[in-house]
Amino acid sequence: MNVSSGIEHEDRFRRVYASNFQPLLAYALRRTEQPEDAADIVAETFLVAWRRSHDMPADAEVRLWLYGVARRVLANHHRTGLRRERLGERLRHRLRERVAADPGRGPHPPFTCASQAARSHQ
Repeated sequence: MNVSSGIEHEDRFRRVYASNFQPLLAYALRRTEQPEDAADIVAETFLVAWRRSHDMPADAEVRLWLYGVARRVLANHHRTGLRRERLGERLRHRLRERVAADPGRGPHPPFTCASQAARSHQ
């Protein structure tokens, strides 16, 4: 790729970004619970678009292509959230089992630790 085609390539990406950012953000906001997640979805969508910019279709079809990318990014985001929730539940369950099996091994209350420290300095 020569310098002028590199500049043209970057200019096209900037135009695609500028004309599609707000619609993609609105799309992601409607499909996520947190605005921060929607922003992450859009950022990831444009990262994929940048990496695959040579596969980007003509300007008339680029928005539809970006929505397809965003849909796959959203699906990955939701799957990751579900895996995180299941892992958290498994960890909470294991912690409850351990505490129930040996309640004497739980953390000491702060006042006990503080009172023991005070006694050791006397």
